[in-house]
Amino acid sequence: MDRLNEENLDRIIDELLKGDETSTEEKKILFRYKKNHDKSFMNRVHYLKEDLSILNLEKGIANGLSPNVFNLYKELIRQHPKTGPASIFNGLIK
Repeated sequence: MDRLNEENLDRIIDELLKGDETSTEEKKILFRYKKNHDKSFMNRVHYLKEDLSILNLEKGIANGLSPNVFNLYKELIRQHPKTGPASIFNGLIK
């Protein structure tokens, strides 16, 4: 997957919002990201990751996020980690 900068992430989210595989709950979260364009990019990424994580935990492992949204979530975690040590590790496995 390409580097998740603001332009690429907007394009990916637009595709997910149009997709049939994306659940209603996921679309609400993705739309919230799109709606908050007045906030900084990293702020929106933070809340997107947090909201997807909560949804995934609520739905459980077996019924978690749809495959495409889950792939986006994994990339967000990898490319935009919360901690310094995680950033170092992720830099080593790119």
